[in-house]
Amino acid sequence: MNRNLLGWILFVVCCAVQIAVPASMVLRHERTLDNGRAYRFRCAPVDPVDAFRGRFVALSFEQARFEGPVPEAFDAGSTAYASLDEDEDGFAWIVALTESPPQDTDFIEVRIHHCSSHSASLELPFDRYYMEESLAPAAVRVYRDRSASAEAWITVRVRDGHAVLDELYLDGLPVRDFLSQNRASGAD
Repeated sequence: MNRNLLGWILFVVCCAVQIAVPASMVLRHERTLDNGRAYRFRCAPVDPVDAFRGRFVALSFEQARFEGPVPEAFDAGSTAYASLDEDEDGFAWIVALTESPPQDTDFIEVRIHHCSSHSASLELPFDRYYMEESLAPAAVRVYRDRSASAEAWITVRVRDGHAVLDELYLDGLPVRDFLSQNRASGAD
């Protein structure tokens, strides 16, 4: 009976671990959305499809290019920590790249594509905005049709180095509101 009890205890512990790991990942994501500081990143969407995850708007960013001193330790493929600040228009910009997480400012973990001593091309940790299957093509089409006049950006919540993409905006409206407003007015 003692061996049977030990088996049940091990079973319960294994089940608890299998539940705790994904639950902690979801909790971290949700806490970042609820309590993280919001940053806006300017972007330019395109319309790819992921067979396993559905339709999304692929994003590229002005902030993916850092101009400033780059530590010598970095080369292509390196992980860096990008300190964030906001410009006068309220958009995020990267003020420094460091080898370890900064203690006194918000930051995100980035990967370096190419770098020199005074600039770096970066891969940001958010590059896809997933949408309802029927809305993604319309979002991209509207953006392309109005690329000269439409402003596009995303809000990203940042907390303790963890970044969560919150919302995609077109002309100052959340993308879903923009699409429904333009569909209602017949502008789409």
